[in-house]
Amino acid sequence: MYKIINQLTTWICLLVITFTFAQKQSYSVGILLDNRTEKLEPIFQQLQDQIRAVVGEDAVILFPEENILVNNFDLPKADENYQRLLANETDIIIAFGVVNNQVINSQSAYPKPTILFGAVNNDFNNIDLTKTSSGIENFTYIIESESFLDDIKVLRELTGFNSLGIAIERPFTELLPVKESFDAMFIELGADYKLIAFNTVNDISNNLEGIDAVYLA
Repeated sequence: MYKIINQLTTWICLLVITFTFAQKQSYSVGILLDNRTEKLEPIFQQLQDQIRAVVGEDAVILFPEENILVNNFDLPKADENYQRLLANETDIIIAFGVVNNQVINSQSAYPKPTILFGAVNNDFNNIDLTKTSSGIENFTYIIESESFLDDIKVLRELTGFNSLGIAIERPFTELLPVKESFDAMFIELGADYKLIAFNTVNDISNNLEGIDAVYLA
């Protein structure tokens, strides 16, 4: 995570340097989140501190609290938040999370510099991660890739399961083509699986009958 923060800091600093050859200016950064927890706060603070430290006196970097927008795993809300940042004084947009990825990656043009940040799953996105940049004006990504299929193959080698329970937070099962993707994976693997959409731990523990192993997605 900290390696990616450093990459993000470098990218924003390059943007600011590009914009500020003529004179010192202020730049407002808007942040899009799927959710916001206490665990994220130290990371946000480190991100802000690093960007301001590297930019130094070349520009004033602002992170207005009113432009840190959370969608709570609601796709229409995520799109509304993105449009809000496009319409207000925000200069640079940073987007985190699976739901925001769906919104950002579906855009045909990017009126403001937009950075997709964090981790995305290869099984559900169409970003070509073999490229070092998006090739699209005002859009870049600084992400780590993940793959359910790769994980499940390793888990099968370790456990030899015939039936796997896949526990995944319920909002994601409603937003992403989860069942279709896992159906295709398990045809390839020649095994069975049970999709366990959960909101609480009890949702998982009450659905383990007939399961040889559990994968917490």
